[in-house]
Amino acid sequence: MNAFTSPPSPRPARGDLRPALRLLLGVDGIEATLLLHPVDNDQFEVIEAWPRTEEIGHHIRVNPELLQCPDQDASKVRLPLTFTVAMNGRPARVLTAPVAGTEMVLIALCSRAGAHMGDHVVAGASLLASLADQGAQSTSARLAETKIESIVRSLAVPFVFIDAEASNAFINQGGRALLGLAPAETNPQKIAKALAAMIGAKEKNTSNASVSGDHEAAATFYISHGARTFKADTRWVADGLSGRICTFYDITEERRMEEELRQLATTDHLTGALNRRAFELTFRSELERTRRHGLPLSLILIDLDHFKSINDTYGHPAGDFVLRGVADRIHASLRDSDRLGRLGGEEFGILLPNTDIHNGMEMADRMRRVIGDTPFAVGPGLNVTASAGITCVRNDQDEAEAMTKRADDALYAAKQGGRNRVIEGP
Repeated sequence: MNAFTSPPSPRPARGDLRPALRLLLGVDGIEATLLLHPVDNDQFEVIEAWPRTEEIGHHIRVNPELLQCPDQDASKVRLPLTFTVAMNGRPARVLTAPVAGTEMVLIALCSRAGAHMGDHVVAGASLLASLADQGAQSTSARLAETKIESIVRSLAVPFVFIDAEASNAFINQGGRALLGLAPAETNPQKIAKALAAMIGAKEKNTSNASVSGDHEAAATFYISHGARTFKADTRWVADGLSGRICTFYDITEERRMEEELRQLATTDHLTGALNRRAFELTFRSELERTRRHGLPLSLILIDLDHFKSINDTYGHPAGDFVLRGVADRIHASLRDSDRLGRLGGEEFGILLPNTDIHNGMEMADRMRRVIGDTPFAVGPGLNVTASAGITCVRNDQDEAEAMTKRADDALYAAKQGGRNRVIEGP
């Protein structure tokens, strides 16, 4: 016979148990918690739930197989509708733990799998068992505080909780480090002051300024600690244990991967310049800014002369070497605001914001010289020349396509005129 089908035991008071359910939501990946009490066979009553407290009192049918395994893939078992409602969507994992000394079972609904989530759920069930065993509220509260402190210390993520009066706080070492507190700091007012200062500093540069004005507002912001980046989620909890929770998630690796993907999406892998698509988007953005502020903008198209003969004579690795070298030489001559793109093969584009045609011609000729004046270390030393076409914004109706055509026509004229020269677009 399943342990949960025996005659139901008396239900403990709700007010003693709900803080433990809420605390588990500080674990990254746990999105909802429920406390079930057997009614008959596979029928259970939801006696506590968080954050969807409206589920309390519902009688649900739970597959016994679900309660026999502490960690289940939710896609492989049939779940009560109440679980999906409590989660605001179907969970990825369902963690369970019996509450010792009672017929209750703790359910944690998770958005993903996690290495230590099960340990936290077992600790939560242990806390619930201790609370249920206490008859006096004062004794229960003291025990709850001890257990909560133990759970908070064991959390793998930095965590801070400050109650509504700033008279009590739960914080682990990760939280102290991020708030700049001493490793042994326990003073609730100092912890509350440090958290408020962090939130206030971040609100100056974010849209979450409501947190200072509304103590129950939620916010998300990002902080750096050493070489690590953390996403901070802060929100207000109420109903018995009232106060502010702040949980910090290390997203350093995610940010690194995002940057790598951005680089792959926007950068030419050979030269490090913008790829054609990214250059075109940047061109349109700069053109809009130029129109908005009435500033000049010049476009240069550069093409290496007789580049095919380099590949034919010395091989494609030598050609790649030259292309990288050309990009490096151009980069070294540009301002921070200028943008270099590889448009295909041996053709490059350069955007020169806030630059009129006169200064643009000077810049284009400088690029021609930095490419051609120093031989490349290919064979006995290879001199490479380049031709360039240039144009600028002529009026507030000028379009990127029209500017590109003018610069391209000028580049063609430079090639026809003998190469190794700069021509202004018609």
